[in-house]
Amino acid sequence: MGTQKQNRMFDLSTTVVRRSISARRVKCDEAKPACNKCVSGRRTCQGYEDPFVASNTQRPAKKEGTATGRRKPSDALKERQICPASRQSSVKAANPFRVQTLEPFECDFAQCAKYYYEVVHPVAFSNIDNDKHAKMAVVCIQNINRPRFIIHATAEYLNRLSRAHSALPNPSALPAARNQWNKFHQYALEVLQDVNCNIELQNPTPLSMSTVLVRIFSLINAELYTLGPSWRAHIIGFLAFIKMKWKLGTILKTGLTVTSTTWVITNAVIVNTTSPPDHQIMPIYDFSLEEIEAVFSRQFYSELPCPSALFLCMHRISKLRMRLASGESRTVIQPLGQAILDEIETFSVKTWTEPYGVPDKPVIPVLARAYRAAVRLYAIMTLPACVSAATSKTYSKTPARDELMSLIREALPLLEAKLALHWCLPVAGVALADGPAEDQELIEYIFMGLKQDMEFYLPFHIRDTLKRFWASGSTAWDDCWTEPFPPLC
Repeated sequence: MGTQKQNRMFDLSTTVVRRSISARRVKCDEAKPACNKCVSGRRTCQGYEDPFVASNTQRPAKKEGTATGRRKPSDALKERQICPASRQSSVKAANPFRVQTLEPFECDFAQCAKYYYEVVHPVAFSNIDNDKHAKMAVVCIQNINRPRFIIHATAEYLNRLSRAHSALPNPSALPAARNQWNKFHQYALEVLQDVNCNIELQNPTPLSMSTVLVRIFSLINAELYTLGPSWRAHIIGFLAFIKMKWKLGTILKTGLTVTSTTWVITNAVIVNTTSPPDHQIMPIYDFSLEEIEAVFSRQFYSELPCPSALFLCMHRISKLRMRLASGESRTVIQPLGQAILDEIETFSVKTWTEPYGVPDKPVIPVLARAYRAAVRLYAIMTLPACVSAATSKTYSKTPARDELMSLIREALPLLEAKLALHWCLPVAGVALADGPAEDQELIEYIFMGLKQDMEFYLPFHIRDTLKRFWASGSTAWDDCWTEPFPPLC
């Protein structure tokens, strides 16, 4: 008797559950905007009836069927058309003030602003008191273009995440950050659309042209932060736009986008040194030496404290290297290369002057001599045909390499940040392919120290490139940099 009573109670509870489920008739997952059933069946999810609406709306009375007790197909079709087409329409009918989407308006911007204010800004402005850096953060966020701001903050986050995992910033290396990668590419497309709209203007103004350059500059930065494939194309487009639509002299006179223009031109020169001769950033060679000098000599760069005269020599060496690889006669190239080497030798720190004024710090002369040795070594390794037999002893790779390593050791204790040597170190690393093992270990040790200081993948990437080159047994410059690589960033 007791067993029958228990079975009866169980059957009763089961009946109640079945009736409640059949009464609701919920076919879609209420926790998601699209149910799994529709997604797996590759159908457009028509949503479900909102429970708030269902409980506050009078249900229509049942329609009487035909004499046979069956309903007409037309009646069922009419009722189907009366039902809400989607969840959003039912929510809107219930209460216009309810949330219309799963995320609030401009949620991406709010998240990036929070990340920027709490993580990026305090580190970037750590030497400023809290009140000032808080005001600066608010001003920056209020005035900046929002898609541009989002791609910067997202790229910085992905970069920091990859650094924490000791991996390069790549979607395959960070599968858990797939949503952030999708967000980055989505807003990068919005920035590109803004660029194209301003380029297509019939009567462009200085403001619209500066907007184009600023937007392209943002894309370059973001692509370099995330090791994207389009940074070279953006640099080429930036320089081509200046040459075709806007003159460099006009930019320097008006002061619009001077900082970004200087950064791009400087990077283009540096990138060409660590790129194959047939993958150069060609638009940079359309500018005269006077124009490049006018841009580079506007201010002192702590990340590239190279004298302007030596910077121009670096640019000229890359151009000769490209001409030599294209098949131009060595008899034409050799005197030009020899003239550059002689100009490097005549450079003196004592007579060095710049329009911005040479900083009065003990480390500055040491860095100037280090860049002099690095530019000379770059010329010797990339233009061996330019070194004549009479001067082969003077311009030998081994003495130039030893001099550069000595100056690097002298500069390290004086530097607050090792970034000032970031171009000299790869040059020394290539020259050490057949050099002492202790010097190779020093270069690797410095890059590991830079990896701890920099919020960037660059030291990690250069170290791996040099170790791969040392193991190959080759000593040629072009065998190390087999693809375009940005050593500055």
